[in-house]
Amino acid sequence: MFHTKSMKWLPMLCFCLIFFLGIFFWNPVYAQEPATTSESRFEAQYQTYINQYDVYRKAHDEFVKKRNLYRTYGTLQSQLDVVAAAKALLDERANVILTYNDLLFTRNVDAALSDVLFSEKIFFQTHQDKIPAISSVEDALLVSKEFEDHIVIYSNLTYQILANILLAKVDALETEITDFEDTMTTFTISLREQGFSVEKLERGLVESQNKLLLARQNLNQAKTQIANLSQPKRGA
Repeated sequence: MFHTKSMKWLPMLCFCLIFFLGIFFWNPVYAQEPATTSESRFEAQYQTYINQYDVYRKAHDEFVKKRNLYRTYGTLQSQLDVVAAAKALLDERANVILTYNDLLFTRNVDAALSDVLFSEKIFFQTHQDKIPAISSVEDALLVSKEFEDHIVIYSNLTYQILANILLAKVDALETEITDFEDTMTTFTISLREQGFSVEKLERGLVESQNKLLLARQNLNQAKTQIANLSQPKRGA
């Protein structure tokens, strides 16, 4: 019971969000400035997500215990207990995805995908509304299957949104590199026109340009990898 694809997908989705958190907060130009209201709200949402995921894991552990007792004894009480544990698990699982969805919505950079995320939120809320009516193991399996069949589709959306966020950050970094290069070139020319010796500065500028060229090459490679990340993944 509940050997589900979602049990594999949820930890992976959690890892993805934790991994990309630094990228979400990355802002090299204003890194020293106080956090904005938007950033503070995102931090609070992220902490809520982490807390909710912990609650889900505890509910999952409790469900496994009740499931094992039900399999061992098969009594009416063990059946009632496993159904109650299953309902709690399904409810917390839905809460995890809903909080995850809110985080993606906060950082999404594609307006069209925001509409998709809103539709996904309605789907998971509707799914969650069915949980209180569960009264048997069979009911729990049917309701759970609805989630499991949908989570692969949702995970593909997740990859696409995270890829878009990464691309936006890479593009911003590329712009900063170009601006820095232009500024240094203009500064060097200005000093030369004023009669200052700029030989050392020019050598340093050439070295910097070589490093910037390598950085651009790395950025282009990153863009290719991110583009691959956004491609739909097949379900396990």
